[in-house]
Amino acid sequence: MITVGILLATIAPFGTIREWPIENFVNYEVPDSVSALLKYNYYIPIIASIISIILVRFSCNYETPQYYVSHRRLNDAISLLKLLHNKENVDEELTEIIKSNQQANNVRRQKKNFVHGLKQSKNLRKVLLFGIFLSTFQQITGINVFITSSNLLFRLAGYTGDKPMIISLIMNAVNCLVTIPALYLIEKLGRRTLLLIGVGGMTLSILPAAIAFWFKDETNHIARTLATIGCIAFIISFAISYGPILWVYLAEIFPVEFKFQLNSICLALNWFFAVLMVYIAQYLYIRVSYSVLAVACLIAFIVLWFFMKETKGTVLGNIAETSHTKQSMEVSENI
Repeated sequence: MITVGILLATIAPFGTIREWPIENFVNYEVPDSVSALLKYNYYIPIIASIISIILVRFSCNYETPQYYVSHRRLNDAISLLKLLHNKENVDEELTEIIKSNQQANNVRRQKKNFVHGLKQSKNLRKVLLFGIFLSTFQQITGINVFITSSNLLFRLAGYTGDKPMIISLIMNAVNCLVTIPALYLIEKLGRRTLLLIGVGGMTLSILPAAIAFWFKDETNHIARTLATIGCIAFIISFAISYGPILWVYLAEIFPVEFKFQLNSICLALNWFFAVLMVYIAQYLYIRVSYSVLAVACLIAFIVLWFFMKETKGTVLGNIAETSHTKQSMEVSENI
């Protein structure tokens, strides 16, 4: 739904572009027809929110297995686990969820919060640091720079008229469509393998353009072509990997008793760096922007290669070892 919203936001002003050229933005008087459209822009988020609420209400008929177990609805939990795992015998998965739920209840009874858990468990601290790295580098690698500042980047790359918006429209359409097969690939290939493929693709997508911009003028045809192709390839690589995998992975590496607090920390930092990267990118030359993002992608690939562990097939909240559990924390052994 997020990628659909981004695509619709790109399409919305497209009909006004020939009447209101981008290059005349500063000195051009906004036509009445465009002003009328801008007045109604404020209603679009409200309408979209209402539609989203309706869709969630009538299309999401299930809670999670963890929710059913915590509310002692074991039959519902078993039915949902069979549906999710596509098999009849889910005793092992159910046992793990019950065990995790008991551990979470023990922590609540002892009135210990996530700060206490971090103090007591070195492994939990390592997992949190790795979660923070994943969250921040999802933005530092540049996805929202391309999404929100694509028109500016393409103008800096030498495109004029309505070409920047056309390329942005193509880019966001690709972003929306490629997200669909990602839902299948996450389970087919696993989180680690798919994320390494995606981040590797992101690095290779923008590295040639970054190099070309340092040896060629921004208006050079070769550099401009590399920037355009690289941007679209970057979006494809991100949409099938880093975009969806981050949220799946964070849900799997944190223990149930602290999952909401630790996820909130990662989410807050993700949004902070999203705003920061978009703001900084406005003041950088095109060659600097591409170079910074290429280096960030390379760093992310190296860290993921050495420290990320596969979580495919694990029970949510059953990866991290805290001071309240004797389970091994496979994810953090090499972090």
